[in-house]
Amino acid sequence: MLYDNAQLIPLYADGYRLTQSAEYSRVVHETLDYLEREMRDPAGGFYSTQDADTEGAEGMTYLWEAEEFRKVVGDKDAELLCRYYGVTEAGNFAEPDDPIRRNILHRGESASALAEGFGRTQDQVHESVRLADESLLETRERRVQPGRDEKVLTSWNALAIRAFVHAANIFDREEWLETAIGCADFINEAMRQPDGLLRSWMKGLARHQACLDDYAYLAAANLDLWQATGASRFIAQAGKLADEILSEFPDDENGGFFL
Repeated sequence: MLYDNAQLIPLYADGYRLTQSAEYSRVVHETLDYLEREMRDPAGGFYSTQDADTEGAEGMTYLWEAEEFRKVVGDKDAELLCRYYGVTEAGNFAEPDDPIRRNILHRGESASALAEGFGRTQDQVHESVRLADESLLETRERRVQPGRDEKVLTSWNALAIRAFVHAANIFDREEWLETAIGCADFINEAMRQPDGLLRSWMKGLARHQACLDDYAYLAAANLDLWQATGASRFIAQAGKLADEILSEFPDDENGGFFL
């Protein structure tokens, strides 16, 4: 789900800011790379979801037999990488009536433990993992890919914009800020109608009246971009959206806002 990834990114970015953890940095970079690689529409927005199944089998695109995994990563670091990713001959992902033992890659042993056990530095372990990831991704992309829900939703894209801005600020990555700007400019234009905001866009068609979360998240995203860039169009959008919330959604009798 786009919203899961978008909300996790700022948490890991803040974790990195407070601890300088290389692991938190890796999560931020890889998650943002995934969103741009797998979930971005050429028009600028981000798609909603990827399916769990591939050709009717859960997770098949992402599963590895131990022999295949070792072949892809190479003999030199195969044992280290199997332990890092929890890959075993017995497998760790079982489907009913499937005799093939497959693995879903997950964090097995820590980089620090593997560095000690294999006589490496942690940086050397991370470099081995990075190189393996490139080979694994190249192989995985040749497989049949899971389906994708290519709706672009205003509220979820606003969360993604905020994630890219937040990470760009912490890691000083101009290209992430540019991604956020491109997405915001697209959403601000494609979802805007004379009588208000729309909620969903797909293949050039925007429709469905927006809800409170669309207005609120998009206002916050525009405010973040104004603070990051100083561009007047973003503060203007934030103000307009806030005014629309106050005019369209208030519960005057009880306080608060309707959905």
